[in-house]
Amino acid sequence: CDFQIDRKIPLNRNLLPEIRAICIEELGVWLKEDPEDFLNDGCLKYLGWTLFDKQSAVRLQCVRALQGLYKEEEFIGRLELFTSRFKERMLSMVLDKDPGGFSVSDGFFVSLSSLSHI
Repeated sequence: CDFQIDRKIPLNRNLLPEIRAICIEELGVWLKEDPEDFLNDGCLKYLGWTLFDKQSAVRLQCVRALQGLYKEEEFIGRLELFTSRFKERMLSMVLDKDPGGFSVSDGFFVSLSSLSHI
């Protein structure tokens, strides 16, 4: 997974949070619709990085993408390494300073905690 524009500027470092959010939304779609090509550590790392984004809208889009992945039981095994790497961050997001965006994450992280590998 190599998300770059013509000038070789990584999209996950784009200055506009709107562009980062759109990219993460689309990555979530690709991961879910074509897991054979995209549901791997090389692509999942972009979701992990955006869990730390300064803009809450980007983090929220990441959580939404992750929600879609964790709902699919057949993906859980492929998410184990991602989960182990980013577990602490995902769980800490419940306490995020921006409560407007993370009412979605509360239910998501409750459902994550029920998975045996967390």
